[in-house]
Parts: sequence; structure tokens; C-alpha cells
Amino acid sequence: MRKKLFVLCLGVVAISSCRPKSAEYYSAADFQKVSKIDMHFHYNTSDVSYLKFADSLNFRIVSPNVDAGEMPIDRQLEIASAVRQKFPEKLAFFGTFAVDSFGRSGFAENAIAYMDKCMKAGACGIKIWKNIGMVLKNSAGQYVMVDNEEFDPVFDYMEANKIPLIAHLGEPRNCWLPENEMTVDNDRRYYTRHPEYYMYLHPEAPSYLDQINARDNLLRK
Repeated sequence: MRKKLFVLCLGVVAISSCRPKSAEYYSAADFQKVSKIDMHFHYNTSDVSYLKFADSLNFRIVSPNVDAGEMPIDRQLEIASAVRQKFPEKLAFFGTFAVDSFGRSGFAENAIAYMDKCMKAGACGIKIWKNIGMVLKNSAGQYVMVDNEEFDPVFDYMEANKIPLIAHLGEPRNCWLPENEMTVDNDRRYYTRHPEYYMYLHPEAPSYLDQINARDNLLRK
């Protein structure tokens, strides 16, 4: 691959307007005046009242679709595309592709075809999820990392067609720590509710460093 493929992490909120020249800091009074972008809002409903509420607070939304199994990716794409058509200045979305056929004939071709479908439906790029590296396994029962060569045709296609990529790879370092050593209460709550993703309980799974190395290997490719 050439060096034009960028793997990005999503921030939650980005501030896009400049503060008044007369003030050193924003104040609470500036909240609605400042244009904001919520970079990680899963807009998985056709109810546009949430988007209208966000707009009333001067937010624009980026909604990433994910291959997480909680809602079919076809439905996520249908919703995101329909909402974006109604509010193109207020919502952008990232498509995704499924990995359940990984290791079988035609996987890369099917992933590429689905990415094309997402882009034609109005996606501004593609997101991959932590199931790559934390859930997905090959036929030998080994965890599949993002730098696996079977993904190369998919990322090559994205590079050649200038399709932006965002990636949720691995988890925060807290995911591999005992609960009493975690640094953020939100992580304690999340891993209590989702023990399947609490890697401290799954020492057989790839380590935090394995996730970082796989990401770096992908970037080197």
C-alpha cells in the first residue's frame, strides 16, 4: 500500500468555531453559539427529533455504522442514508462491512461491494470495529487482527479509491487491568456490563500491545 491510507480515532466532541476575541475562554453562555460536531453518535433510529434537538444546540453529528451485531448493518445503512438525505448539512455517516464470512471465498470482493454500496448511499467513509482483533477468529480458532493479509485487498481498494477509514481497534488500556486499577469509572461500568469485552477476564485473547502492533503494522503497509 502507498502511504495514503489513514486510520483515525473518533473524538466525542469537536469545537469548530473560534471564541470571541475579547474572551480568553468559552463560558456557559457561549454553548449554543459555538458550532460543535459530535463525532461518535450512533444514529440508529428514523426518529429525527434527536437530530433536531442536536441542531437546536448547534451540534452536527457524525454517525458511524458498526458490525457489532446489535442492529444489522443493512438497517443501519438504511437509516443513516435516509436521515442524511433529509438533513445533509446536519448529519454525516460512515458505513461498514461485515466480517462474518472472513476466511471464505469471496470475502474481500463482498466487503468491497458493500463498501461501494455504502458510499453510493452517501457515506463519507468506512468504519471497522473492535470485533476485528477481539472477537473474529479464523478456521484454526486464532484471533484475526487488522493487519491480517486477507484484509489487504479491502484496504488497498479503499486507498486506491480515496475512501476514508476510521477504526475502533482494541480498547483502552483499562480493558486489560483489574477493576481496582482502572483509571476511569466509565470503563468500570462498561466492562461490568460487557464482560465478553473485558480482556482481563480473557488472558487467551490478544493483549493491548498486540492490538497496538497490529494497528501499526497496518499503517506500515
